[in-house]
Amino acid sequence: MKKLSASVTRRKASVGIANDGDADRIGVVDENGVFLTQLQVFALLALYMLDVRKERGAIVKTITTTSMLDRLGAIYKIPIFETKVGFKYVAPVMIKENALMVVRKAVVTDSADMSGTGWDSSRTLLP
Repeated sequence: MKKLSASVTRRKASVGIANDGDADRIGVVDENGVFLTQLQVFALLALYMLDVRKERGAIVKTITTTSMLDRLGAIYKIPIFETKVGFKYVAPVMIKENALMVVRKAVVTDSADMSGTGWDSSRTLLP
């Protein structure tokens, strides 16, 4: 992350994103090269979906994730559902509510993780 941070500041980039070898985790730094926590990234992705893309729908999150999502839910008047940690708790709510975004454990879930569930995950993908 130190190399990414230095590269972002040197190039005057808006953001830096790095992933691990099998691309199941990411690290993000802002325009100043400052590391963003996973909780901050979750909230920023939700803000992007709500404010920029004007998407609306429920957000499902586990108890281990950020309360920033609750604040965004209140601001944008969308429901936030909190579940216990574990796919068996998240999936039923996600499907029932046709969730806009699902935040569980340390990942933002997309179709690769939810294939075969009947949930339309196309809403979570960034253009």
